[in-house]
Amino acid sequence: MVKEYDKPIFIDVKNLDLGDKDLEQECIDGIRNLSDNQTFGVLATHGEGGILTSLVAFAADSDLKHIVFTTPMNTTKYSNIIMNPNITLLIDNRSDQPDSINQINALNIAGSASVINGGLAMEKWVGVYLKKHPNLVDFVNTSLNAVILVEVGKCAFVSKFQQVFEWYPD
Repeated sequence: MVKEYDKPIFIDVKNLDLGDKDLEQECIDGIRNLSDNQTFGVLATHGEGGILTSLVAFAADSDLKHIVFTTPMNTTKYSNIIMNPNITLLIDNRSDQPDSINQINALNIAGSASVINGGLAMEKWVGVYLKKHPNLVDFVNTSLNAVILVEVGKCAFVSKFQQVFEWYPD
């Protein structure tokens, strides 16, 4: 089956400077919309076997500086994070825009991942995660899984097919 999208809107812009407060707010709103309304993202890790992509259920904190997800510890994804904490996470809304390529938004988050090892941090981030994914309470609470916290370093938000905003959390 061939997909019939509308024609892309071509704009004479590759990267937009966020010195413009309106553009900056549009970017932050787009990032927040994707992080709040999408439940899954594609995580990319790197290890001995090369680059691995994995689907993860994620949650973001309110200031968009951190992402949290849970993963089994007996996975390549987990081993890669332990060996190399640099990750990227792709979040998009393509399934919400079946006919308009111009309304598909994507967010590429680059950051550093670490395992949360109990205490108040675990309680806080599990709470953030379960607020978005209450159906995954058993998955989070098994001793075979780890809770992973990503400190966001850079976001690249793409809208209108090719309009790219770069945003760095304060």
